[in-house]
Amino acid sequence: MPKKVALDPSSLAGFPSYYRTDFTPLISFVMNLGAKPEEARDVAQEAMQAAMRSWSEIEYPHAFTRKVAERVYLREAQKHRRIREAVLSDVHHRTVASPDIAVQQAGGRLVLELLTLLPSEQRAVMAWTIDGYSPSEIAEITGHRPATVRSHLRHARRRLHQEIKSREEASDGP
Repeated sequence: MPKKVALDPSSLAGFPSYYRTDFTPLISFVMNLGAKPEEARDVAQEAMQAAMRSWSEIEYPHAFTRKVAERVYLREAQKHRRIREAVLSDVHHRTVASPDIAVQQAGGRLVLELLTLLPSEQRAVMAWTIDGYSPSEIAEITGHRPATVRSHLRHARRRLHQEIKSREEASDGP
């Protein structure tokens, strides 16, 4: 995590104007890299914060923020790719008894698709649970109360159960 730096307001001359002018185009740049709008906004904000911290030393702010944004986005994309691969690997290992690899892969994709339907707190608790952690262990690691973790887990399971049931009913339809 970057350390907090006390900024001299005089060293920020021109930054507010640059921010107002280039923030939206920077979001578009990140979306062109492949980010969803909300991801692009977060990445652009992080790039602008980096620019603000180094403002007095930056010669080409437009290029600087885009380079930072690209690095941040690619780092985040790589992290999400590793998480997806880990979940798919976990699903694969849990279903290795099945002789049909296509069924395993479809199951992994279904798990990922279903998890994306959950709010972030519930998704996080499910990810820890899938990884083999108990609610009390998750609470200790995340700093939440055990009752909160159990609540998130209960709501996530209920939501996933409802979604699976509605999909089964839709596929059994007329």
